[in-house]
Amino acid sequence: MSSIMKPQRPPGEPKPSSINALNPRSQKMIAGMEQLMQQASSLGVVPGSKASPRAILSDVSNISARSSSVKKPFGSLAPPMMSVPKPPLTTASAAAAILSDDKIISARSRSSPVISSSTRSMSPNTALTRYASALSAFEKREILTFEEVFCVGETARKIQPPPNAPAGTNNFGFDDDKGDYKVVNDDHVNYRYQIISELGRGSFGQVSKALDHKTKQIVALKIIKNKKKFHDQALIEVELLKHLRDHDSHEKYHIVKLVDNFIFRNHMCIIFELHGMNLYELCKANRFAPMNIPVIKHFGKQLLHTLQYLYTQRVVHCDMKPENILLKSGSKSTIKVIDFGSSCFENQKLYTYIQSRFYRAPEVMLGVPYTTAIDMWSIGCILAELANGYPIFPGESEVEQMCCLMEYLGVPPKTLVDRGSRKKNFFDANGTPKLPANSRGKIRRPSTKDLSSFLRVSAANLNDPEGGLFVDFIAKCLAWDPNNRWTPMQAMQHPWIAGASSTEAPKETQSARPVHGASLLQNVDGGNSPRVILPQLPQTTRRRVI
Repeated sequence: MSSIMKPQRPPGEPKPSSINALNPRSQKMIAGMEQLMQQASSLGVVPGSKASPRAILSDVSNISARSSSVKKPFGSLAPPMMSVPKPPLTTASAAAAILSDDKIISARSRSSPVISSSTRSMSPNTALTRYASALSAFEKREILTFEEVFCVGETARKIQPPPNAPAGTNNFGFDDDKGDYKVVNDDHVNYRYQIISELGRGSFGQVSKALDHKTKQIVALKIIKNKKKFHDQALIEVELLKHLRDHDSHEKYHIVKLVDNFIFRNHMCIIFELHGMNLYELCKANRFAPMNIPVIKHFGKQLLHTLQYLYTQRVVHCDMKPENILLKSGSKSTIKVIDFGSSCFENQKLYTYIQSRFYRAPEVMLGVPYTTAIDMWSIGCILAELANGYPIFPGESEVEQMCCLMEYLGVPPKTLVDRGSRKKNFFDANGTPKLPANSRGKIRRPSTKDLSSFLRVSAANLNDPEGGLFVDFIAKCLAWDPNNRWTPMQAMQHPWIAGASSTEAPKETQSARPVHGASLLQNVDGGNSPRVILPQLPQTTRRRVI
């Protein structure tokens, strides 16, 4: 990834190949790309456990980049290799930059042998004869098992497996000690995809930006760790994405498109379409300046449209957060939801403990069986964050996370707490909340903060259609009890979204209701997509509100 959200490399992790190891043409291409904002990582989960490792990692304050950034002033969050755009970056310019970048790579990336457009591919025997000097001894045997060859990574510094190494020796030398594939820039994957750069990594494995030499498209290549439990979870992710894709042939529901999946050198590989920056990167590029309500509404409509589709398919995303919402490449303000690595069908739950901490629903923390309602909670947190600039519930630990919720929402109803298998973590035997001090000695007490203040809606504007209704909408998303929390269909009929007058819960239906987006701010080229323009950064330096 670029400097916007470069993930921390775990101790002992091998460093990615230096740009100097690439050929001159690739060096020039990569150097130009580093000046642009790149994509967020698609993350996965660790199967075989009742708790998703992503959820566990998010509870370790020193590991989460988001957690550490909470305490920093604006100045310390600015990308070190790129000045913050002035005027503030728009989604239109961001998407245009990434789209332009893709065109350049598609047209000029030729560091690996490419089959001409007339033949498109070559046979393994032809490739072996033509590029024998570029192939490792392992590849000279491996390539014969493929039906067609599109690239061989001719200029890459290839992994050279030890002579006569047994299969159990780190997968013939292609894996590190943790089971991650040793990705080499400019090398091929599956004799078709050329690695360009790393986008991100997680407990599941890693994601790279790659050129598909068959279609000449830039894609996101997710390489799963070579461990059975990771492989099994990836199979579930692929099955779920295929199900969603097959029931959305017109791509109406803002879900990232699964392009292909295959096994390469004992690693499950998943190919996705590549899009622009995520919402967290967008907020960071604008130095966490609050978005105006019409822009938040535009994003909210698309998210509700997506959740309604997941609701009808009985799919729980399980990790909705700004990092998993991308701006569609080439679009002004259209979004795509990514990262279904933690997802499940509602009747086939694998974990009891999921979601990133800042966006974790109370029933998950308490150990109450969860439903699709946990995603509605996360959406409420996300939209509130866009309105303020910072997370509404930035707990340093899970216990403090519950305190953050109570700080704004009061003590949860006893009927909910009593159903939780983990209630002792947050309440004593008498049902009194545990209120520990955080790392700065601060104690968060129930009902001491006001939701409208966080959303920057003053008391004078609570009756304003764009102010008071927005506060009411967020409150409905953040209902303690999932049985009382509004569903996506009900939320789409809320007056803040639909423009009606009543804030009472509408009758629930099972049918999906497409949302027809209208121009909210400014049409571009006569189209219906608004140009998202964020407010200018205030002159004073703000800190995250903790």
